[in-house]
Amino acid sequence: MKVQFSRYTETKVNNFKIGDTVECTMDNKKVTGIVAKINGDKIKAVVDSGQYEFSIEFFFFKKIKIIMEKDIPTVMDKWGVVGYKKGRGQETIRFQAYVTLNGKKVIDASNDGCGGCNRYHATGEDNFKAVAQFEKDAVEWAKKMGDKKPMEPDGTFIEWYVNDKPFGVTAKQRFLKDKKIMEKMLA
Repeated sequence: MKVQFSRYTETKVNNFKIGDTVECTMDNKKVTGIVAKINGDKIKAVVDSGQYEFSIEFFFFKKIKIIMEKDIPTVMDKWGVVGYKKGRGQETIRFQAYVTLNGKKVIDASNDGCGGCNRYHATGEDNFKAVAQFEKDAVEWAKKMGDKKPMEPDGTFIEWYVNDKPFGVTAKQRFLKDKKIMEKMLA
């Protein structure tokens, strides 16, 4: 299926930067998103809360000012992810990252990509309790976002924090997207 984009003529590629909020008209419908990458005359954008991701010429975008939807405050607001590096695994994404608590690296997180769960190791003896607290807080966070029976919400948090949050996708939107995927799989 071919997607039709409408052209804007008043822009220049150097008017855009990564993180800008943009609008484009896709099949006669206006969609908003975030600039993820600029490569020559092409802009890669994540639009409609992560529903679409595409790279097209800059003149199909218009910079806009919009207040993006935000999540309600949760226990996971004090947690973060830094140093995320990913690679190909046999069954899932292989990654290495640090989970932070109030900006301090407290957990070394990884997955070897062979289908198993994520592994978490405290970065120091005084951080030992952080692993259990991270997993507990992730369950509470998932339930608050509408997941009645969370499965590995700690992993969902890392994926969302790294892959969705930077592009304006709220945690609630991520959980709704995951729910729709599961419903399709089970139908």
